[in-house]
Amino acid sequence: MKQNFKPEFSIITPLYNTADYFNELSESMENQTIGFEENVQWILIDDGSEDNTGALCDEFEKRYPDNVTVIHQDNKGSAKARNAGIKISCGKYTGFLDADDMLAEDALEKVAEFFKVNAGNVDIAAIPIYTFEAKEAKGSLSYKFGKKDRIIHLVQDYDKIQTSLVSVFAKTFLVKKLQFEDNSVFSDIPFLIRLIRRRNNLGVVTDTQYRKRIRISKNSQRQIFNISKQYYTEFLEKCCLGLLNETMAECGYIPYYVQYTVMYEIQWRIKENDFPQELFTDEEKDRFFDVLKEVLSYIDDRIILEQKVIRQPHKTFVLYIKHGIPPMKDNRFENILLHYYNTVMFSAAVFPANINFIKIKKNILSLEGVCSLPVSLTDDKTDIYFKINGNKVNSIKSERTVEHYSLGRKYMQGSSFRLEYDLTSSDEPAEIKIYNTICGNGVLKSGLNFARFSPISRDFANAYYYCDGYIVYADKYRIIAEKCSMEQLSEREEMLENEMLEKGTLYIETPENDYESEEQETETDKIPYIPAECRMAVRMRHWYYYLKSRKKHQIWLLSDRVDRADDNGEAMFRYLCENAPENVDVYFVIDKNCDDYKRLEPLGNIIVSCSRKHLMLHLLADYILSSQGNEWVENPFGDSRKYFRDLYHQPKYICLQHGITKDDQTSWLNRFNKDIYGLIASCKPEYDSFLEYPYYYTEKEIWLTGMPRYDLLHHNEKRYITIMPTWRKTLMSRVMDEELHTPMWVINDDFEQSSYFRFYNELVNNEKLLENARRYGYTICFMPHTMVLPKIDLFTKNPDVIFFDLNKSCREVFAESDLMVTDYSSVAFDFAYLEKPVIYSQFDREEFFAGHSYSEGYFDYERDGFGEVAYNAEDTVELIIEYMKNGCKLKPEYKKRSNEFFAFQDKNCCRRICDKIIENDEFFGK
Repeated sequence: MKQNFKPEFSIITPLYNTADYFNELSESMENQTIGFEENVQWILIDDGSEDNTGALCDEFEKRYPDNVTVIHQDNKGSAKARNAGIKISCGKYTGFLDADDMLAEDALEKVAEFFKVNAGNVDIAAIPIYTFEAKEAKGSLSYKFGKKDRIIHLVQDYDKIQTSLVSVFAKTFLVKKLQFEDNSVFSDIPFLIRLIRRRNNLGVVTDTQYRKRIRISKNSQRQIFNISKQYYTEFLEKCCLGLLNETMAECGYIPYYVQYTVMYEIQWRIKENDFPQELFTDEEKDRFFDVLKEVLSYIDDRIILEQKVIRQPHKTFVLYIKHGIPPMKDNRFENILLHYYNTVMFSAAVFPANINFIKIKKNILSLEGVCSLPVSLTDDKTDIYFKINGNKVNSIKSERTVEHYSLGRKYMQGSSFRLEYDLTSSDEPAEIKIYNTICGNGVLKSGLNFARFSPISRDFANAYYYCDGYIVYADKYRIIAEKCSMEQLSEREEMLENEMLEKGTLYIETPENDYESEEQETETDKIPYIPAECRMAVRMRHWYYYLKSRKKHQIWLLSDRVDRADDNGEAMFRYLCENAPENVDVYFVIDKNCDDYKRLEPLGNIIVSCSRKHLMLHLLADYILSSQGNEWVENPFGDSRKYFRDLYHQPKYICLQHGITKDDQTSWLNRFNKDIYGLIASCKPEYDSFLEYPYYYTEKEIWLTGMPRYDLLHHNEKRYITIMPTWRKTLMSRVMDEELHTPMWVINDDFEQSSYFRFYNELVNNEKLLENARRYGYTICFMPHTMVLPKIDLFTKNPDVIFFDLNKSCREVFAESDLMVTDYSSVAFDFAYLEKPVIYSQFDREEFFAGHSYSEGYFDYERDGFGEVAYNAEDTVELIIEYMKNGCKLKPEYKKRSNEFFAFQDKNCCRRICDKIIENDEFFGK
């Protein structure tokens, strides 16, 4: 380091195993417009990296010996690394840059200019955070940045808080007075508050960026979200309580901005449904809530009520934890005012009615939904009823209840309601209001929310739903249904489209006119601009009504995965290409860039997924038949769905299924999550489970037909022993950046150490197994789950083992294999359908059902399975050898189970599904 170097900035960067990001990081520093060598001291602390991070730092220091310093230390954590950097910092201002992030090129220059103007009034300045890589977004606290740089006085604007240390710069003489708390992952916020407390203000520099990386494939320390004990009780004790007590001792009171900061962080934990599985004992969970109650005692009720992320139900729950009693109630006309002592919360009417379905058939208007209330407001008298044009109508009873949890504790409970109303019973429009009886008082629901399958929404005030000569729309607290002529429909559509264009219009500021004299001041002109998305949506609505009026044929859209066919969708499509009913046009939807697109193209109408043609056909379609239940099947419009809410749910969704449903998948397949018109079942136990478990379907929606792909199953044995396991949800982690608080799932970095990887890697390389395969003339094959493919190179590939990839059709695998070894996968049913032997290798049974997205259902592997169940690698290998020795013959007991299990084995599944559609559709004259 150059002697007597007095740079403008000292930037401190701890690094641990971040070699992959070093080039981008260093380039962002080298390119600083303020002048990297002249005005920046960069302190790199290699915190015991195990890759070549340290070597890259040393190499960079050699290039810039005058202003770059590298410190190597054993792995001690970012707090100690930052403290080491602070000791040698010599710049006027200090910043902390994370090792996988970047600064905009002008960031330091803009901050320096801000301090030059405001140095006497502010000690700390923040810049906006923008995330990149896995997700591009603004930081969750970006609302405090306006159009111009300014100083925020936090005593007055106490909600304009700062929680990210890396996006702030502070005067070095103040930073040197502080230390990061050793071994604490929550030291940033206390450090920031100590910096801010001197002046109780914060500078914001608007027109630049701190670019924070959200990693796609790897977990970073800061991205690990709610999977450690530190995130919960330790955070409350060490960060929150410590900070609150320290502030009280320092100031004699706790400023609102400190309270707001603490509550802002707490609310993200409150939003969690439960603690991470098996991480906490019951006693530890209770301890968390005890500490939370203590923390909340320092926070004013108004600060809780003013939080922007959690809504009223969570706020009610937090206040209930704080006070230990339900809110007090003052009865009003059709309402109840809730409060704690002198602090008014809100009225009970704010807890909305959620409308799940609005349908009209043969003049009958059907409404279904749920009214939820905080548990502190519910009692035995809680009830739901309607008033239609002033007349009380009771809700039709429903067994469905909805419960909402916060960290394992129920805070909301919902009761379902249903209304069937004959629209011909009155010439007047039907004005429907929904009431909830709370503590004996009928409360009018002043907020109506419309769930995903509701054809109207709150996106546009003129939103409507038209069906069979009636129109349905809503205002704040009413649903109105009335007769509608085509002329009235046209007028309503014009109102909606005008609102769409008006809401979608952006106003772009024009550059200042260089020819204006300095003395002449003019207001900045703004040019209206309508984004292409909005313009296209309005045009598509025009085209929809035009094409709909001329449509004579039905349209059936079929699909499998967006990037791969070879499932029930393709099987049904192949059948319909030859056997479609008269006046039915059939299309298959798939990504143009995948191999299956070209393979299927000769068969018939292949449509590029999410193309304009696909989107229009989706609106015009009568039926959607798919093996998948992903959102793109139901909603290919993505974020543009708000423009088509009344239209895109009109096609009837027939779930062909990806496999037989043997486990309890009620949380995923239930009617309120999928709204399936026809759910395909292949065996009587599966059919019964759909009716007995809380899927909320009737016999009309459950079709016992068999899956279409069964019609295409065939024999072409090649003496293959195929190992074909399913995926494990526990092999992925939910990660979240502290700025976005939006979770996503990535494969764990320690996948190679997982029991899943080790088991199957050892199995496909088991020498005893391979030796016997050679002896009996069989080949071991491995068909990995698609989720494994990003990690497939980690497997040891023995030359005697065939590794199938995505180019290998599952149907081919079933045909060519003599024996299948699986675990919990439903592919075993396809194999059993062919009357071939199966081995279930379930070395992790308890762990699997504890961590997966469903639980065990009607199917018992020991009682109902089509082969033996092995619980370890040794037994699995012995069973495979036994089958190879006996020519992979299916044992009589398993043949008997197979014949009794399937409802049909006649290769007529596709025909039965087609017949079922025709049977229920008036279009075909039935």
